[in-house]
Amino acid sequence: MRRDEREVLSQRICNFYCDSANKSVKTTVNYFLKQNISRRTIYYILSKYLKYGITKALPRSSRSLKLSDKKLKNIVKSVNNRTGVSQRKIAKDSHVHQSTISRNLRRRTSIRIRKRRIAPKMDSDDQEKRPKRNCGKLYRKLLRGFDLILDDEKYFKLTGDNVNCNQFFYSTDPTTASTDIKFRKEKKFQAKIMIWMAVSSMGISNVYVYNSKQAINQDTYLNECINKRLLPFIEKHHQNGNYLFWSDLASAHYSKSVQERLSEKNVPFVICKDNPPNVPQVRPIETLWNLLEQKDFDQWLSSYQQIFESSQKHLQEQATAIKNENEQLQKNMKDIESQLRNIQEAVECKEEALLTELKSKDAALESIRNENDQLNGELQRLRNEIQRLQSAYDNSVSEISALKLQLDDRFLLAANTPSVDSDQSFEIIKHPLPSLAALVIDVRAEQVNELIRSGKEALEHQESITQQLDKHLNDMHPSGTGETHAHNADEPTVLSSTDQQS
Repeated sequence: MRRDEREVLSQRICNFYCDSANKSVKTTVNYFLKQNISRRTIYYILSKYLKYGITKALPRSSRSLKLSDKKLKNIVKSVNNRTGVSQRKIAKDSHVHQSTISRNLRRRTSIRIRKRRIAPKMDSDDQEKRPKRNCGKLYRKLLRGFDLILDDEKYFKLTGDNVNCNQFFYSTDPTTASTDIKFRKEKKFQAKIMIWMAVSSMGISNVYVYNSKQAINQDTYLNECINKRLLPFIEKHHQNGNYLFWSDLASAHYSKSVQERLSEKNVPFVICKDNPPNVPQVRPIETLWNLLEQKDFDQWLSSYQQIFESSQKHLQEQATAIKNENEQLQKNMKDIESQLRNIQEAVECKEEALLTELKSKDAALESIRNENDQLNGELQRLRNEIQRLQSAYDNSVSEISALKLQLDDRFLLAANTPSVDSDQSFEIIKHPLPSLAALVIDVRAEQVNELIRSGKEALEHQESITQQLDKHLNDMHPSGTGETHAHNADEPTVLSSTDQQS
């Protein structure tokens, strides 16, 4: 229990003792025993409170420090950001033990011993400038929000000699050790396992493991690494397109086929001249390889074998499932083909029936159109006859008006003339009476009105026949009536109510 936790517990116990327990030690002890607090701790806290009246920890006397703050500050200044420093030499100069130096640096300062990472040494100034210049370009792209996708391959020997625990052996007498223990036997071309992967901030792609004695070639890199693993990883985790693919300067990584494939899929990648050489310290995937190398080889090999066996079993299960699915799909396809064939035959029969019905309707429509044209001609003839009769009626009205005026004049003349004798009777017969002339005019007017009435009745009968034809056309063919009226729209005829609606 830390010091602050002890002080909080003491405060709780003392507050309960004064407030709730009414200063009863037994009640306080029984209460906190139920909370799994030691009886001895409760009595110690209460006794200290009754004796000193406080709950905080009292200052304790201790021995003096072997290294004062001034000496420790000078030691920190002498070892900070330096290499080749020996704690034994510093302890000898400070007249203390080496463990004292180590303990004070660890507890009283922020100095920590850190391992130096391995980095390639450049042979010329140009090699020194290229990584800095190209790394600066990559850093500026990262500042814009780009996400780096790194890929690399690593070759592991199956013997496990590159593992640190296999580079040494323990023995009390080296002469008694066998040759397999004392010597590390190596072939000129050893069997290796090549492991390829791509990493980014979103995760790790599918790993490609390949048993090969030589370096990876462009075909293997293109088909197995780029097409099957890198592109699906990008489509799954980097759909926004805000990323940059950074590979190392291996010849297979910058082959023409690989660059064309990446350009075809619109994958932005670091071109060869802008790729910084020999900078494993800035590629996080190199740290991942170092961690894998530190693993126990036997454990790694056994896990690899388990993965291989499980993968093989999983592949067999997948192959069987795919085979069953293919058989089921073939069966379903046959059923679908038969159903489609039946549907096609039914559609063809329906099309033939519809075509036959459409032809019959077109023939009926054509006959109806011919009849309609004949009726329109007859209607036009009747309208012309009506116009002729109307003009004759107007002429008759004008003639009747003129005759009435003449009769009125003669009537006035006969009224003003003296009575005639028997010799003038012949003249009276020559000039009929006004009542007789008016009777003749009325007869002619009735004949004209009768002709107009018969013409109007024939026109109404024609309009009723036209309405029935329009209705029949609408039932047979919706577009037929509109075409017929559109054809007769330009004719100078008196339109009926049915024609106006059309």
